[in-house]
Amino acid sequence: MRILSDTEKDLCRRILKGKNGYNVIPNIIDDKLQQVLISIDKSSNKVEIIFPVRSIQLKNEDTQTIIERINDVSLLIVTICNLIALLEKEGYIMTVNQATEPNTKSKFGQGTGNMPNNVSHRFPDRKVNDLLVEYVDKNIIITPEFERFCKKGFIARDEQRFTRQIRLAYCAFGVALFAALVNVSSKFSNGTAIKQQQIDTLSSSLTRITVRLDTLNKNFLLYKPSQMQVIPMQKSKRKK
Repeated sequence: MRILSDTEKDLCRRILKGKNGYNVIPNIIDDKLQQVLISIDKSSNKVEIIFPVRSIQLKNEDTQTIIERINDVSLLIVTICNLIALLEKEGYIMTVNQATEPNTKSKFGQGTGNMPNNVSHRFPDRKVNDLLVEYVDKNIIITPEFERFCKKGFIARDEQRFTRQIRLAYCAFGVALFAALVNVSSKFSNGTAIKQQQIDTLSSSLTRITVRLDTLNKNFLLYKPSQMQVIPMQKSKRKK
């Protein structure tokens, strides 16, 4: 599992605090949708971000504010949809339909959809539309493992296993080194000279342990994936 961004970690905390039966996307991100309305038409897989505009004539700074706000909300939608899909794939959460016959059309957010000069934006990526259409009405069920995942600093189970292996390897290295030093000290205290063969054997053992540690460290570093790339959102055009 890849490393989560700060935004994804915050969304995980929100999911963890969600109430059973109401742990759905609209409730999780509602406070981040000031003056924005999300409209979904499941029959056509159409998702729109609607920004209400009260004035007929917009200044340049107003237009720029709308573009930035729509881009922020677009990125939020992309992030939470991909996060839920990832957590479900990894077995941290489950999603279930709340209703036997969900509505084909739904809206959520804190905006108003009946303003005369609304600015709307549609996702150019069909995958985002499909994910939001799939998850918008589903209730998120958290598992005990998801609770542990959040409480342990969002460290995935595989990463935790690598960390334990490296700690055990270092412990083994320390024990072997201590035993070797005790053995050397004992031989010197008895007045017995150490043969070259014994020195070579000790050196070979320490070398093997060092190589094992290097291999574990390399595997651990290779395991960490890169951060998710964010595709810049296209500027939406204001309807005349």
